[in-house]
Amino acid sequence: MLVKKVQQRNVKTWLKAPALLPAFFVFLFVIYLGLKYTNIDTILNTQSIFVYLVIMSDFDRFKDNDDGLAVQEAKPKLKRPPLYKVILLNDDFTPMDFVIEILMDFFAMTEQKATQVMLQIHTQGVGVCGTYSKDVAETKVYIVNDYSREHQHPLMCSMEAV
Repeated sequence: MLVKKVQQRNVKTWLKAPALLPAFFVFLFVIYLGLKYTNIDTILNTQSIFVYLVIMSDFDRFKDNDDGLAVQEAKPKLKRPPLYKVILLNDDFTPMDFVIEILMDFFAMTEQKATQVMLQIHTQGVGVCGTYSKDVAETKVYIVNDYSREHQHPLMCSMEAV
C-alpha cells in the first residue's frame, strides 16, 4: 500500500518533502546507471528501489528516535599500567666504576645515589635501578645488557614485576 503511494507521487512532491529528497537522488542515480549499463526495463521493474524510497521516507534524521529512554554515557575505567623493577645482578668481574657509570648514564642517578645502589648490588647481590612501565623497563634492560657486552663485562640487568 505504501509502495503504491510512493510510486504515485510526482517529481514535484518528491522535491518538496525533505525526507524523500535523498531517496529521490538515489533513484535518479540508479536510473542513470541503468540507462548507461543495462536495459531500462530491468531497472524500472525492480521493487527494491521503491522499497528503499519507502524506508527513506519514514526516516527523519533530525528526530530523536530513543523512545523516551534515558542513556547515561559510560566513562571508561582506566587503570595504570603494571610497573616493573629494573634490577642489576652482582658478578665478580664487573668493576664498580663501570656499574656507577651505567647507573648515572642510563638511570639518571647522581653520583652519590649511584654509589649507594652499587654498594647494595655488591653486598646484597641485587640492586633496584628504577621502576618503569613494561616497555620502558624492557628497553632499559636491553640497552644496559648491550652496553655491558660492548665493553666486555658480564654485568646482567633484568626486570621483574612489582
